[in-house]
Parts: sequence; structure tokens; C-alpha cells
Amino acid sequence: MNFGTRVNLHTHTRRCKHACGTVAEYCAEAGRQGIAVLGFSEHSPFPDERHGGSRMFYRELPEYRAEVEAARNASLVPEVLAGLEVDVEPDYGFAFVEDEFLGRQRFDYLIAGVHYIPGRDPELLWTPGTVLTPEDVRRYIEAVIHLIESGLFEYVVHPDLWALCCPVWTPELTAISQDLFRAALAFGVPLEINAYGLRKPSIETPAGRRPPYPWAPFWELAGEAGVQVVVGADAHRPADVWGNTDDAVAFARRFGLEPENEKLAERIIARRGSKRS
Repeated sequence: MNFGTRVNLHTHTRRCKHACGTVAEYCAEAGRQGIAVLGFSEHSPFPDERHGGSRMFYRELPEYRAEVEAARNASLVPEVLAGLEVDVEPDYGFAFVEDEFLGRQRFDYLIAGVHYIPGRDPELLWTPGTVLTPEDVRRYIEAVIHLIESGLFEYVVHPDLWALCCPVWTPELTAISQDLFRAALAFGVPLEINAYGLRKPSIETPAGRRPPYPWAPFWELAGEAGVQVVVGADAHRPADVWGNTDDAVAFARRFGLEPENEKLAERIIARRGSKRS
């Protein structure tokens, strides 16, 4: 296989309630933009519908899975993959994720996405004016490491999402980030440079304006550590199915990091083929 760099495994549709567009509309746009592998990664729902304002209803899982399968058969894109972006709650642990999403629902892949700081208000990261403490960031990173250690996820999305609420880089953030890099290296799990952050409005900091994420000091350290990386469009509308992903690739290369999207896609496709044979 030779997919080049046009591999995007981070895509949301109208089902998540904060994006727009159907699977078919994304595939049509992906075809126009020359994407060779398109992975859909809706936010994973919970049986009790918690956090329901930012994800599909649990009962929609089979419909979503079938919608992606129909798009695969329509051949608008050479390869279409069915995935989920997963938050894990303590009472819905890894056994549930593995049995339900990889077992019963037979998704092609899972990616890990932490959107809440354990033990804190779930809306904290999304509340204007929030400034996180080093302990807040440590809790976030520990949650990410917990997901990495499960062995269930292909990669971690926006591992520096907390940069939304950190105005200045500090030595504490260096130490916390290095804990994450050690875990990513130990388990061979890539970290994502998220192109959605490059599409969002810049934020004002004492050092000047910058994208909310990806945050350069974090990725400079990642480059020094030699972590594996991928880039993801994190598309929330069809027009952005490749939105700013080339910029994310250029950002990665500033720090000596080479995105491994193609290698990752090949592994997922090969595994899917072996399951069906």
C-alpha cells in the first residue's frame, strides 16, 4: 500500500451534536480532496447517556457502524474505516471498551481522547477564563497515561488539549509532559498533533498570541524525546476533512517529528483483513 500523507483517522459527523455533515458527505469531500484513507472517530457514548451533549446516543452505535460500512462499499474513498474516540470513565472501564467496541460492535480502531480532568468539573476545560494549576495538568496527563497503558488505543488525540487553559510554560509542565512521553515510548503509542487547534482562534498569552493547541514547547520536548506522532484533521464539518492537516505536518517537522499516519492505517487495515479471513 502507498497512501502517501493523505490519511486522516480523526473525523466527526453530525452525530456528536457539535459537528455537521453525514458520513457520505465527508466521503464525497474526502474524494475531492484526494484523501486515500478516511477514518471516522465519533465520540464514544455511554449506556447511561452521560456527557450526552457532546456525543451520539448509545442506541445509535449500530446505525453509525452501518453508515460507515455503507460508505466503504460506495467506494468514494479508497479506504474508509470505522472508529471511535474514547473517553473512559471508572465505572465503564477497559473491559467494557474492549468487549463492546472492539468485540460486539467490531470497530476497526479506537483512539484515546481525554476531555475532562478527573476529580474536577467536567466543564472546566471549556469554561472561559479557566487557568489550570500544575496539579490539574498532572491529573489530565495521568488520565492519558492510564489509557495508553491499556493497550486498546491506536494513538492519543490532542494530548496537549490542556494548553487551552495554560498561559505560560513552566518547569512543572516540562516534568509532567516528560512523564507522558516516557509512557508513549514504552508502549509504542503515537501522540497526535491536532489540526483543529490550528483552525481555532488564537489565544492571548503573556508571550503573545498562539494557537490554543498544539503548543510548541510541548512538541519541542516531544521531538527531543523521539515520540511517535500522527496528525489528525479532527474534522467537524466536511470542508475540514483535511483542514490544516498540511500545517500540522509542517508543525511536526519543525521539531524533527515525522507523522506516521500511513504506517498506522496500514496496520489497522491489515488487522481488519485478518479478522475477516
